[in-house]
Amino acid sequence: MSGPKDAPRAGRWPTVTGARVLLASGLALAGGALVVLAGPYQGLRTAAGRPLPEELSTAPAAVAAFLAALDAGGRARYAAFQYLDFLNPLLLSLAAAALLLWLSARARLPAAAGRAMLLFPAALALADVTENLLLLGAIARYPEAGPLAEVLPWATRLKFAALLLVPPVALVLGGLAVLRRRAGTGS
Repeated sequence: MSGPKDAPRAGRWPTVTGARVLLASGLALAGGALVVLAGPYQGLRTAAGRPLPEELSTAPAAVAAFLAALDAGGRARYAAFQYLDFLNPLLLSLAAAALLLWLSARARLPAAAGRAMLLFPAALALADVTENLLLLGAIARYPEAGPLAEVLPWATRLKFAALLLVPPVALVLGGLAVLRRRAGTGS
């Protein structure tokens, strides 16, 4: 064999290896911990007495109630949190993309099918960035709802749907990789 055990077939995602998937996953976990633990997340939850709007599929009235529960300083901290929260879609989608591309190569999927797996991390990133931008808009327009307030719950739903679909897709790809490897080695 010409390359490391981990390498995908020639011409197929040559930079995505198991080690890089682990690195991307570790960075996503560290980034998430940074956003939640080092940022104003817990203080905002405590000050508002309720979950943050991005934790649930929140209707515009609930977002307004959340913002009303915060004073001006709390809303400023919430805006700062939204900017910090842009790390999540970046790191989570990169980790998901690396994992799905690596497993697609290990499962010996055609290149087009491997590229199709990128729809999940792309949807995750797009929805999470949209959600953050809509929340920043809601904070800036407070107490008015703004013209895009009704889009927020849909962005949150899409974010969670994409995030929740990555593990089962990864399991299917991993299972397919194992089956194809066994079929190819005769074991």
